[in-house]
Amino acid sequence: MSSGLSSLLVRDGVVSVKRMERAYQHQVIDGGSLDTILLEQGLVSEEKLAEYLELASGLPAASWADCDVIDDEALR
Repeated sequence: MSSGLSSLLVRDGVVSVKRMERAYQHQVIDGGSLDTILLEQGLVSEEKLAEYLELASGLPAASWADCDVIDDEALR
């Protein structure tokens, strides 16, 4: 999925090709997931990344409201 994510971000001009290449280099050298690297390097906001992850995966992003449905018994 990272290639789909990167293609969409570059296609729409959110991240330049040069910066995406640097993010991939960072991933190869230090490991980690591309989405985390993009956030850590400040190349994309969390909201914009969630939007593009939805596009790349075809799945809706979870919202904070979705996180409120944790069963109290499961927390114990």
